[in-house]
Amino acid sequence: FKTKFLATAARHDHLTGLPLRYGLEEEFVQLKKICQRNKSLLYAVMIDVDHFKRINDTYGHSVGDIALCHLADTLKRNIRPSEPLYRFGGEEFLLLMQTSSPEEAALAAERLINVVRGASLMTPQGKPLTLTTTMGLSLVKGDEELLGVIERADRALYAGKNVGRDRYVIAD
Repeated sequence: FKTKFLATAARHDHLTGLPLRYGLEEEFVQLKKICQRNKSLLYAVMIDVDHFKRINDTYGHSVGDIALCHLADTLKRNIRPSEPLYRFGGEEFLLLMQTSSPEEAALAAERLINVVRGASLMTPQGKPLTLTTTMGLSLVKGDEELLGVIERADRALYAGKNVGRDRYVIAD
């Protein structure tokens, strides 16, 4: 029991309850196979909270933690159960999203951005806090490895941040 508890604790973020990167590679390989079999597309979506440092500096780290939990819950409620969401690090999350077309991927990203923006939370000080996110999407191509897909999604994410945040960018 203790070993199982420690293994689970090492695989899941204690704050958000989301899985951490442990096991990501295996799940990625399995999802690639499923998408190939179903003739669907697989996207890696890097999601980053806009101006997160400002939230911590203005309201304190405890509100920053509440904001991360709120975002994780909001995202989980608005993605398919078959699409894994990971706490990637800090205020970054990684979603492995299955779609039937690039247009569907763009619509899903836009919908998630709007849902997050519309789901404000109340701080312990009684002030509403609206989160925005920037997302970078990268289509998995053929036998591409996870690292390359994530690197392209990360570049797309930073391209979105450089042109104003609160948006998504699809990698070339």
